Amino acid sequence: MAAQPGEGAVGRLAIALSLGHFLAFVDRFTLAALMPVLGPRLALDDAATGLLLGPCFALPYATAALLPRKPMHGLAGGIALWSASGAAMGFVNSFEGLAAVRLGLGVGQAAFIPAAMALVAARPGRARAAGLAMFTMASAFGRNVALVSAGGGLAALAWFGVAAVPYGWRWLCVVTILPNIVLLIVLIRWGAKVSGAMAAPGSAAAPTPTPAGGVRTMLLYLLAAMPVLVIQSLAAWLPTLMARQHGLEPARAAMVGGIAMLIGSPLGQGLGGVMMARWPQARERGGPALVTLLALAIVPALVAVGAGTTVAVAGITLAAAMLGMSAFAGLFMVQQEIAPARRAQASGAFLTVITLVGIGIGPLAAGVASGHNAGGIAGGLMIVMIAAAATALLLLIVSRKIGRPSMASEAP
Repeated sequence: MAAQPGEGAVGRLAIALSLGHFLAFVDRFTLAALMPVLGPRLALDDAATGLLLGPCFALPYATAALLPRKPMHGLAGGIALWSASGAAMGFVNSFEGLAAVRLGLGVGQAAFIPAAMALVAARPGRARAAGLAMFTMASAFGRNVALVSAGGGLAALAWFGVAAVPYGWRWLCVVTILPNIVLLIVLIRWGAKVSGAMAAPGSAAAPTPTPAGGVRTMLLYLLAAMPVLVIQSLAAWLPTLMARQHGLEPARAAMVGGIAMLIGSPLGQGLGGVMMARWPQARERGGPALVTLLALAIVPALVAVGAGTTVAVAGITLAAAMLGMSAFAGLFMVQQEIAPARRAQASGAFLTVITLVGIGIGPLAAGVASGHNAGGIAGGLMIVMIAAAATALLLLIVSRKIGRPSMASEAP
């Protein structure tokens, strides 16, 4: 019998893939942290900024994520493409150039993230649950670390006088992709040796959902996307909001906003996990929990809009925690809905919906709404939060009327 990679090697690859997910979100949100500097230099209005942060990334991501590929080829090629695009971001000086960079970033990450998640989800039993938890938490940390690190980088550039050089911030884009190169080398050297063991198909037959079940599943995907839409909108616009609303310098605006999200989002996801683990009744009420927490998050967000900097940061942190709990409830709800034998396959479709709705619509909607209300980007974000909560409630009601689907065969 041929020797198979040990669980230790498989576990190390799962950690490496989660690290890749973390780095993907760092590179994805670096532009958001740089917008207070970059936006005025390129004369970008809020609608154009929202287009760059949202659809210019999400549409190519969603399209490329549906293409068939071999897992390891997707991992290596994806890292290479999105790293090149991330470095190129520092050397463009137009809206069209940034749009092309975001397109390359979207395609590259679409090649990596679904393939990585499928490999992690293919592990059996508790290893799958632990791996998926680590993989999803990596995205929350990456998104918020991007804001903090970019803010710190801008402050360091100012300290050393590099920021005074035209487009001196471009070196942040180059430095950010250096860890990606190390990860790429690691995956090429030993990833292929153990990816086969992680991706080995199970023996259980995949269940066949009824047509109504397919509609309900899509409704639940959209429901789970609503808190993600708000989180992505808030993270994308937070540096700009702190700079405009509270008069902070770009570096400090990115760092303060990033720290608030870095504390709130993972805390909320952790509390969501505790809630689902300790209270069995909560496991069957993921939908109502999602809608309730999403609606409650509007309150501290409203307080943050009209308060001073300290209270605003506290309000944003509390809102981020509630949104994190809501997002975890949505993820758990979807996993409960899908039979085990279909989870790996369904992950790609779920991530595509989450990205297309959460990133493709949220930041753009906030940017467009900012030009049509007296509150500017703060008002635009509030409009997005209220609309998302109302949409989530409607989706929950409709999905419950359809009912849980029957399966032709149920995997263990």
